[in-house]
Amino acid sequence: MAADAPTPRYVVASSPDRPSLRRVEPYAFTYTMHCKGRWQGREPLEVFAAEFKMNPPAYYEEALADGRITVNDRSVEPGQILKNGDVIRHRAHRHEPPVPGARIGVVGLSPKVLAVDKPPGLPMHPCGSYHFNTLTSLLREDFAPRSFRADADGAARGRRREIVLAAMTLDRRGSSKTGRRGAAAATRLVRERR
Repeated sequence: MAADAPTPRYVVASSPDRPSLRRVEPYAFTYTMHCKGRWQGREPLEVFAAEFKMNPPAYYEEALADGRITVNDRSVEPGQILKNGDVIRHRAHRHEPPVPGARIGVVGLSPKVLAVDKPPGLPMHPCGSYHFNTLTSLLREDFAPRSFRADADGAARGRRREIVLAAMTLDRRGSSKTGRRGAAAATRLVRERR
């Protein structure tokens, strides 16, 4: 599903008696999907009610009626049947669950590899309810200016940059939860890619 994702606005809230949480302010998001084979010959309401159970069927009826769900960028007509090649868009208001607000520590950095200490409870990449509150999205925010400039320079010289991301969670003693071998493997990965 592609999206017209806005720039996220993060809020990290902490208090002395609770660990900090990183929240993303609610935002409008457009899901874009292509008609799957199993959807062909069915009405959009039937598909949404059966396949996307995070909302009740009444929500989808309302979204179809007011144009938040479109097929081929047009409002859905009553009785319309989905067919091969249809592009379905659903504009929704998203609220992402909070994630730990712990700082993402850099364990190793080279021109080709970034190894980080991923906080537990932080998803690796966008999935399910998470789009911006993920490790890859947060790193993109932190490293975007450098990465895009480096990629543009490499492309101008006819080279393609390869960035490898290795993530692990370290415990309080600085040991990897995968053990010393996991930490050593990440360190070797950083050294070998230099």
